[in-house]
Amino acid sequence: MKTTTYKCDRCGAEDTNNKIEISPIWFGYGDYITDVKRRAENKEWCLKCRIEIGLQKPRSDAPEAKPIEPEPTLEDMIRMIVRDEIQNG
Repeated sequence: MKTTTYKCDRCGAEDTNNKIEISPIWFGYGDYITDVKRRAENKEWCLKCRIEIGLQKPRSDAPEAKPIEPEPTLEDMIRMIVRDEIQNG
């Protein structure tokens, strides 16, 4: 039986189940991605390191739920206008 160990090139975190989510990072220069890949050095970083550096945003399981404010009714708008007139009048 063979066991593959995945290791982050930045922090050194190791895992045999690929739970640290290793992804390739290309460090190089050039005008096109092919130039970068040809001249670059390939590193494999874990998700935690990519988030720390700012290369990737943290994942959220559920989208942020923003409360929905109801639109004011005609009656609400009339009440606001009357209140403003009374206070400023």
